[in-house]
Amino acid sequence: MKRVLLLFFFFFLGTNVYSSDLKLEAIGILSGQNLYLTYTSLNIASDFYEAQMNNSLYYIALAKEMASSSKKSRDTLQKLLDQNVLQGEDLVLGKNMIASYEVLISEAYAFISLIENRNSETIEKFKKYKGKAEYSVKSILKIED
Repeated sequence: MKRVLLLFFFFFLGTNVYSSDLKLEAIGILSGQNLYLTYTSLNIASDFYEAQMNNSLYYIALAKEMASSSKKSRDTLQKLLDQNVLQGEDLVLGKNMIASYEVLISEAYAFISLIENRNSETIEKFKKYKGKAEYSVKSILKIED
């Protein structure tokens, strides 16, 4: 995890990947950070829940907050797409980030289902979305294992 965090900070502090336009660059960086922090928050919570198996209401509230935050970010990015603010590579990035938020939202709700009714189906559903989220976020942020 430390390696991923170091790559994350190097990525955002050391490169200019989003756009030559400062506003679009700021949107890209802030959106990327939000995407990554949502991804790590969900996975830290799920890992801790697996280890502790207590205080399920806290984890459900956390997952709902992450889903809500992701929905707001997704909807804001969608407005940029709907108003044709993004073009070229920025447009592709915006679409990919919206898709990643969709997966993170699904992961959050799968986590809630896992907490509320732990069985082989909810475990597999959560693992599926966790894997999709990892692939999606790492692809966008160019994080290698």
